[in-house]
Amino acid sequence: MRSFERFLTNKVAGTSIMPKKVRRIFLRICGMKIESSSRIMSDIFFDTNNVSIGKNSFVNRFCQFHDGGYNAEIVIGNEVMIAMNVNLCAISHDIGSAHRRAGKSYVKKIEIEDGCWIGANVVILPGVTISKGCVIAAGSVVNKNTEENGLYVGVPARRIKTFD
Repeated sequence: MRSFERFLTNKVAGTSIMPKKVRRIFLRICGMKIESSSRIMSDIFFDTNNVSIGKNSFVNRFCQFHDGGYNAEIVIGNEVMIAMNVNLCAISHDIGSAHRRAGKSYVKKIEIEDGCWIGANVVILPGVTISKGCVIAAGSVVNKNTEENGLYVGVPARRIKTFD
């Protein structure tokens, strides 16, 4: 994401005085694919514009979309509800030497499939797919793919319930 797009996305479109419809238009101008029926609240931080958000999805305030400028894809399906302060972190580091443990950077796609509910303060790490119909409990850290229609809780997130 170029610095001008980052400015438009985070400082102009991201303000609470910006109407939601206008915010969505600004985000589209900056290269994001956002369905017109989805709602994106204010005070969200985008480090990438390689984001797509499906129909009737909702992203609450203070969420963060990170890829370190490496253009990793972040995909949110249809009918997804994302609570406040969720961190979608598509970038991380290999473990380096004792001199510097944060080694070479890498990015991997994050995908949240249709019908999911992501609770407040959840962290989703690089390469994770949250499968259809899952609920991720507040405060969880998701470091592995989930299976459909499950309730996942904890650090790291683990499946504790299956939904019909």
